[in-house]
Amino acid sequence: LIDVGDSWERELESAEKLHQNVLSQIGERGKHHRKSSAYANVTEDIRRTLSQFGVQVNLLNDRLKNDTSSLTSGEKQRRISLVDNLCRKEKQLKELVSRTAFAKVNEDKKTLFRRPAPGPGL
Repeated sequence: LIDVGDSWERELESAEKLHQNVLSQIGERGKHHRKSSAYANVTEDIRRTLSQFGVQVNLLNDRLKNDTSSLTSGEKQRRISLVDNLCRKEKQLKELVSRTAFAKVNEDKKTLFRRPAPGPGL
């Protein structure tokens, strides 16, 4: 007999570890030059781990919605809150990855368009 509660808690722990891994990978990526192959490799790892994190969060959410076991209302509410928190973390990570990946590019664009055009003026 499988204890569904323990299984759900293990999946929750797995999701939290994936979250921590993405944060760690973002820190690691910051040590590399944006145009280096190491940066590109770490970025790919981040995307892969973030995707796994999203799958894990969706799995937890689906299992919670389909759970017809004898969870108390308090326990079900606790789990809903935990999944909601993971959903927020996923969204924040996606924004963070996007912002850090393109921050330098956006800064370069701003600088480029602030400079006067070379050559004689009109």
